[in-house]
Amino acid sequence: MAILKLGNRTLTVAVDLLGAELASIRTPDGAEWLWQGDPQVWMGRAPILFPVVGRSPDETVSIGGRKFPMGNHGFARGSSFSVVEAETETLRLRMVDSAETRKSYPFAFVLDIVFALDGGTLVNR
Repeated sequence: MAILKLGNRTLTVAVDLLGAELASIRTPDGAEWLWQGDPQVWMGRAPILFPVVGRSPDETVSIGGRKFPMGNHGFARGSSFSVVEAETETLRLRMVDSAETRKSYPFAFVLDIVFALDGGTLVNR
């Protein structure tokens, strides 16, 4: 698990490269503003859901008359993202299609996730 951090005087944000998932949002007083996961309830925090949201019937999707395996909420949340840009207050992560993703989603794609701090606001573009 590789965690990258953004920060300014108002917020500190941690993002996991696995799934480009927010891992923490903290204010200077140490307060954590993001669910931290609980194995008794749900371990996720703020997953990126791509290319589908929700559960696919029989864990498959039909594209052009062909069936493809598709787990709950797609595959981005379990995929490694690469760092495109990492600055003090901005982070751009990227996932691109591969032979593995095309087994479930037969399209070329580039998925960029941008987290940016704007004062006391976290912006996701």
